[in-house]
Amino acid sequence: MREFFVAMIPTGKERPRKAAGGGFYTPPKTRDAENYIADCYRVACIGKQPYTGQVSVHIDVFKPLPQKSRAEAYQPFTCKPDIDNCAKLVLDALNGVAYLDDSQVNVLSIVKHDRERDQVAGFGVRLDSPHE
Repeated sequence: MREFFVAMIPTGKERPRKAAGGGFYTPPKTRDAENYIADCYRVACIGKQPYTGQVSVHIDVFKPLPQKSRAEAYQPFTCKPDIDNCAKLVLDALNGVAYLDDSQVNVLSIVKHDRERDQVAGFGVRLDSPHE
């Protein structure tokens, strides 16, 4: 099993943008987030080769409440980003780093945890493979 934490305000994967020449490109904000997630994996899993077989991925998403919020000490995490876009961002970021391709992921679970005032924002990621 491999685990790591990505300390960042959770964001989802943005849609590709159309370039003036007719091609498509990944928006810089998404590209930077994917690079940061991949770097966090590399630091936490130094020397680990990418998985070559099936992989299960579990993602925990944490987004704290603002300090000046008048809300209760916690509240359900029902705001942006969308859970499917969070998963897509993390899975795409780990392509070629944690596994050869995200088509190898055969089990995916993702949880948006209730928001609390003093929690650390980010993604907790756990990968496992029956072949390791």
